[in-house]
Amino acid sequence: MGVFGTWGGWYTSAVASERNGQSRLAEDVRLEALKGPREGEAFSFRAGEITIGRDPSNQVFLLDKLVSRRHCVVRSDGSSFQIVDLGGPNRTFVNGVAVEEKTLMPGDQIRVGNSMFVLRGGEAGSSTSGVEGIEGLRG
Repeated sequence: MGVFGTWGGWYTSAVASERNGQSRLAEDVRLEALKGPREGEAFSFRAGEITIGRDPSNQVFLLDKLVSRRHCVVRSDGSSFQIVDLGGPNRTFVNGVAVEEKTLMPGDQIRVGNSMFVLRGGEAGSSTSGVEGIEGLRG
């Protein structure tokens, strides 16, 4: 084996570490419910996406007349996060603005019907990002 075997092992380990780091980003990031029937719950990106809607088949099932059966989806490609409104009669809002599709950053606030979520994690010190302005939503 000699040098080639050692080099191959190093290269394989480096590539595996890089890939694990990318998938770990999605694992570290979560969607936290701040307001609504799921308040206090956190949802992870283990499957690469989180579906939100009124149908019980969604990862985030919301019993709310303002929420479509399949309202929106938050997807991760391992390095970024996108939210896509699935075109129902009610809108999806990010930081107070209606969106059809948007790249998300940690701390972004997502409103679906009467529920409010925040994207948490993904960067150092992000456990408190997006807290300003959120406390007024509780109550």
